[in-house]
Amino acid sequence: MQGELFNDPSRSAVDPLRANRAENWLNRFRITLRIDHLSVVAISALILYVLVFSFGVEKGKEMALNEIKAEKAKKMKMAEELQTVQVGVEPPLPAAAPAPVAVPKPAPSVLTGKYTIQLITFTSRPRAEEEVKKLKSKGQRAFVLPSGKFFLICIDAFEEMKDAREKLAELQSEGLAPDDAYVRPLKGPIKL
Repeated sequence: MQGELFNDPSRSAVDPLRANRAENWLNRFRITLRIDHLSVVAISALILYVLVFSFGVEKGKEMALNEIKAEKAKKMKMAEELQTVQVGVEPPLPAAAPAPVAVPKPAPSVLTGKYTIQLITFTSRPRAEEEVKKLKSKGQRAFVLPSGKFFLICIDAFEEMKDAREKLAELQSEGLAPDDAYVRPLKGPIKL
């Protein structure tokens, strides 16, 4: 009866040498883990994870601070260069500096006329102001004409429709006016 409950390798049909080799191979690589071993491994893995994460966060903070410092240094350098350009290469001596003279601001120019050239329409005032600056830098007398929720970019003011059409053709040939730009009536004077 005991023979039925327990396998006896000597009685099995398998070659005893072969079975012995298999047992030795399995015994060689058998790992016995108890619950206390598993808990130690889990706690060690958790501690390792926390340490790696902490070092990563610290390294990230350090990198971010270095980037911020580099950006501040770059801005400071640009500000110094801008001051050098504005003030000049050699600052004047304090004793020889003349007394500051108040320079009056020029009066804002006013455009008067019956017609203007409408180039572009925007729904955003800041975008319209950017476009006006670009046109002014190209020597044009551009302005924003608000119309409800739209902002119209216009150039110059003309008394005669013929003059406005000639200027529009000139602007289109220079590439400053799109093909759908047109001459429109202008109501009242416009401050630039």
